Amino acid sequence: MHVLTDSPNLTYTDWIVLETHFSPEHLHARETVFTIGNGYLGTRGSFEEGYPQDLAATLINGVFDDVPIVYTELANCPDWLPLA
Repeated sequence: MHVLTDSPNLTYTDWIVLETHFSPEHLHARETVFTIGNGYLGTRGSFEEGYPQDLAATLINGVFDDVPIVYTELANCPDWLPLA
């Protein structure tokens, strides 16, 4: 078993990432770490029940923002997590 710890609240063990202590000031960084996707669809690792200032996101491969800005970026698609 290979264990790495470069943060006091995150432990990486092979393919498992554990957050041992929740810290609201690191919320956005943790949402990025816990993003999951398969190459076609990705969901940002935000709380299913929501949290103040969370940044829920669903990204689909090939769906880009059409706003003329400096660079093209993936569009934030509708959040599917609240569906029942």
